[in-house]
Amino acid sequence: MCAIDYTIGSKTIKNYESMERTTRKEKDEIDGVSIIGIIRFASTKKKQVILIAQFRPPQDSFVLEFPAGLLETKDPSADAKRELEEETGFHSSGVITSCKLFFSSLEANNCKGRALFYA
Repeated sequence: MCAIDYTIGSKTIKNYESMERTTRKEKDEIDGVSIIGIIRFASTKKKQVILIAQFRPPQDSFVLEFPAGLLETKDPSADAKRELEEETGFHSSGVITSCKLFFSSLEANNCKGRALFYA
C-alpha cells in the first residue's frame, strides 16, 4: 500500500491510500477477482446485485463498482469470498460460475482477473 497526494483544481487531497501490485508475474493466469454478488430474497424471489461506492481520485467522486481485490492465495474462489465479506459484509453461499476478464479501466490497473458470480 502507498500513500499519495494529488490535486484536482484548487483542492489537494493528502495521504490517499492505494494498492500497488508487487507480486504480478506475467505467467500468472490471473492476479485479481471481481465479484458479481447476487442477493436472493426467499420471501419475494427478487434478486439484487451488490455494488459498492468507491472514491476514485481521477473522477474526484464516488463511483459504483463490483467488489474486487487482488489474489492473496492460489484459490480465486476463497479470495473472492474474502473480498465480498471485507467490502460489503455479505457472506457467500458459493460460486455459481466464473469467467476470465481483462480490465482496462483506470482504477483496475489493467488487471488480469476472474469474475465470480455468487448467490
